[in-house]
Amino acid sequence: MGGPLTALGHELSGAGSPLPGDAIDGSERQLARGSLVVAAGLCVTGAATLGMLALVDHQLPPEAKSAFNVWWIMTTLLASAFGVFEAYLSRLAIAEHAAHRDPAHVISVLLARSWLVATGLAVAVLAGGWWLTRREFHGHASLTVLLPVYVFLAATQSVQRAAATGRARFPAVAAQLATDGLLRIALCSLLVATGHGSVLLLALATCVAAAGGLAAGGVVCPGWFAAPTLHGPDVPWRPALLLLAAAGGPLLAGSGPVPWLQAAGHVSDDTIAAFSAAVTISRIPTQFVAAAFGPLLAQLAHAIEIADHATFLRLRRKAELASVALGGLFVVAFATIGVWALPLYAHTPSGASLDIGILALLAGAGALMFLAVVQQASLAALDRWSGIAIAWVIGTVALVLALLAPASALDRASLAPVSAIATACVVMLVFQHVGSAGLRKNPQDAPL
Repeated sequence: MGGPLTALGHELSGAGSPLPGDAIDGSERQLARGSLVVAAGLCVTGAATLGMLALVDHQLPPEAKSAFNVWWIMTTLLASAFGVFEAYLSRLAIAEHAAHRDPAHVISVLLARSWLVATGLAVAVLAGGWWLTRREFHGHASLTVLLPVYVFLAATQSVQRAAATGRARFPAVAAQLATDGLLRIALCSLLVATGHGSVLLLALATCVAAAGGLAAGGVVCPGWFAAPTLHGPDVPWRPALLLLAAAGGPLLAGSGPVPWLQAAGHVSDDTIAAFSAAVTISRIPTQFVAAAFGPLLAQLAHAIEIADHATFLRLRRKAELASVALGGLFVVAFATIGVWALPLYAHTPSGASLDIGILALLAGAGALMFLAVVQQASLAALDRWSGIAIAWVIGTVALVLALLAPASALDRASLAPVSAIATACVVMLVFQHVGSAGLRKNPQDAPL
């Protein structure tokens, strides 16, 4: 592991010319710290989320607890749509900085469009408000009202993170994430401690925390905001729409097999609980590897913008080697340790534990997502948005075919994610190497 990871650290730090102004300066220490800082922010907000859910579980009666948990799941799912704008805007902002232009106009357009999508989601939520309030939120109309509020905050957060990535202000990304998480757990703890932990106030606290995260990110990355405008002929809709089409693939691969297994029948509740826990644990490392997406995209895209093709190819190769090395270690560790650790985590009898083959498949899906992060950053740097979309659409087809295979329900649920992600990775690799084939022919580039 040490070789590829060490090489990746050097490539992330020293490749290419520096971005202008306060962006990447080529320093190994600065860029390595950038990835670690974003990972730390993710760690803080993740731990705070677990703490908040534990408080809710302790404080609220069963129906209220169920309503809040469903609300939180819906906020997470709806907020994931804005990762599309974050990736697209990051790429545009990097290009603007590389050309020594002010990225304010692309920020203003993407902010307006993200708010437009948020408005559409809000209208859909409020149109189905009666059904949501009655069926999903157990009569808590406040959750229906606050859901669009959180969606708008999540949309704005994604734009702020993208603007910070474009300027290589990765501490601003971490500040937003960490502040959001810390405020969330602090406010919820205060409400519970003072006996005011109602569904309304707990949900409102999460919205206040999200706004606090925006404020913190703005302090670290001042000037990120630009007055929104939908008019932007040089900022086409097509990449964002392609990324929206692709967004369902990772979501289904990561979360789809659990409800499918529940609906399939002939599987015990303890086995489903163990499987759900294994899926959750197997995806946790992906969140931390994804922390390198912003710094990696910044370096790859900047190398393309300044026509430093040798750096692009070398950096991509080192990132791929690191993802393969990390992924292999993760599969071995999870498959061996999970056999005895999973029953403790899932609170199920030892007989309901999953065998090593099932654990290896689930870990394999998580490990392949390491490689998928690198491939998506590479294709985004090359502006091959269609490659990302097509890869995940084909991956989704592979997932469906795996679920229809002639095997037990548990085997199919375990095989489907790794089939989907592996297929998407292969397709992205094809698009990536086709898209960069011309780079290798550049006479000024050193051979790999």
